Amino acid sequence: MSDKTIDVADEGNESQTSAEDTLSDDAQPSSTDEKGAWSSRALDMAKRNFGDNSAGVNYITLSRYADTWTNKQHEKQMNPKYPVFKNGNCANFASQALHEAGLSVTHLWNYSTVSPELLTTKSWMNANSNYYYMKNYSHSYTSLDNVWKAWQGSLLYVDWDSKDQKNEINHAMVVIGVVVKNGKANPVICQKTPNRNSITLTESLENAHKQKRYNMIWYGLQYKYE
Repeated sequence: MSDKTIDVADEGNESQTSAEDTLSDDAQPSSTDEKGAWSSRALDMAKRNFGDNSAGVNYITLSRYADTWTNKQHEKQMNPKYPVFKNGNCANFASQALHEAGLSVTHLWNYSTVSPELLTTKSWMNANSNYYYMKNYSHSYTSLDNVWKAWQGSLLYVDWDSKDQKNEINHAMVVIGVVVKNGKANPVICQKTPNRNSITLTESLENAHKQKRYNMIWYGLQYKYE
């Protein structure tokens, strides 16, 4: 188990399952309309006071971790200080980056290297649960109305097939920055499963379409600074 575990405010020692059940109708899909992207000027204005937040998460550390552990040297590796899961590590990787950036573990968001599959919480390793935890309990994120507005430190999630009737988010990504082309901002993403390093949101959408994923629903959480 990780070194420090603290209670979530107002949750006490409530079980992981009961907390997740209360969040089932809380998802807020984000638009994927590229017309909603920041203009370069609007992005500069929005980020003037950008910095750390009250939960102690440092967006620079988060972004550097995500970039480092998806680069060519680590494209087939995971950080050995954290657990690795057989069925995918996208949310696990996002959680690692957040933990390294200063987000404290809790009874609802925690990991184990001794018995990862049994003792790691769903909110750490499952994209759907991770989204709800970060949105409602991390005190570090607020919902994005458009994924094109994501910037350094933001998190993106996607339900690859909205028609499968599961209504579950099944992939998580970390935004490490933006590139500006033709006056419009394009979020830059790092992820695991599969490993992707510094790809744009445009490229991520193109990869999904190549895999014939046309019924996606995207969700975004904007890094909240104070």
